[in-house]
Amino acid sequence: MKKILNLMLLAALSGMVIFSCKKDDNSSTNNGSTTKTTYTSGAYILCKGRPGFNEGDISFVYTDTSQILRDLLLKNNGRHITGEPVSLYQINSKFYILSNNPSRIMVFNNASIAKSDSVDFSMPVTEVFYTGSSRALVSLAGTSNYFFANLNTEVDTLVDNVATTFIPGAVYYHNGYYFAATRTEGVDKKVNVLKASDYSLVKSITVGVEPIAFAVDMGGSVWVYCAGTPDNDGLVRNASLDVIDTKSLLRRTMKLPEQKAITHKNVLTANSTGDTIFFVNNGLKAMRYNSASVPGTNFAGFRNTAGFDRNPYTKALWLYTLDNGSVTDSIKIYNAKGVLDTIVTVGYEPMNAVFVQ
Repeated sequence: MKKILNLMLLAALSGMVIFSCKKDDNSSTNNGSTTKTTYTSGAYILCKGRPGFNEGDISFVYTDTSQILRDLLLKNNGRHITGEPVSLYQINSKFYILSNNPSRIMVFNNASIAKSDSVDFSMPVTEVFYTGSSRALVSLAGTSNYFFANLNTEVDTLVDNVATTFIPGAVYYHNGYYFAATRTEGVDKKVNVLKASDYSLVKSITVGVEPIAFAVDMGGSVWVYCAGTPDNDGLVRNASLDVIDTKSLLRRTMKLPEQKAITHKNVLTANSTGDTIFFVNNGLKAMRYNSASVPGTNFAGFRNTAGFDRNPYTKALWLYTLDNGSVTDSIKIYNAKGVLDTIVTVGYEPMNAVFVQ
């Protein structure tokens, strides 16, 4: 049953562009092996898709890349995603797909990919973050009113909401606190630290321009990627990485090299075996930074990099590339040593992955 959040607020949905995912002619590729029927040991990939086709969907790639299944939502539910896919999340035994235009969270059983529910909102949804104890934080941004809402993930019902004085953008939960970036294009310079228990403001921390992504290292420091703003020539010269000590809430910053504009939020990831942060720079190469703020070795050059995720089980880096003019796109899979293992083809414009074992 669909639940509707009645906030009685104006939504600013006009002018939003609807994106979709191109259905590939071949729904699966198995390289000659027996067709698999269970979604185990691999990655679910959310595809954003070509503008105007209204065919957003999910691909599944097995870890050994022996088989690639496409259009799982169409196959299991009879339809693609309606609207603009934003992110794919796994919370316990369910998948949550965040989309806008219309603004909603779609809920799927992660074993059968069958849709079980949806939660609609009266304003654009900017982020969902699972905080444990069957609660997920949802950030909402209207024209002049902004909210955090709590979603009970056992019954997929909104249980409370609280107004904020800032436009919430990227949100990160760590150690009982929300790290919430402000979301005002071109002027964002704040990360607000809130108590998760009551949303009270602990500290507002000045960071770089347009903070869009978070990660946490093994030492417990929160890293913030600030995308900056492009100059007239299209290059960004004020992007930065800010590192916040979660005990003192003090931050340090390092300026990043000149780069092309990056808008994807999945540009940071922490290595679970160390404190390395990977950063997609210039849409061309991934750079590594450690907690001492020393740039590490660059990976090989990448064309049209759209973002990446790290497989927590194999430590492989899955890098999303956009193949200009194609109806499908590629994922380059690098092993833990940074060596390219394979390239797989998925739906149009892969956005993010959920890995299973």
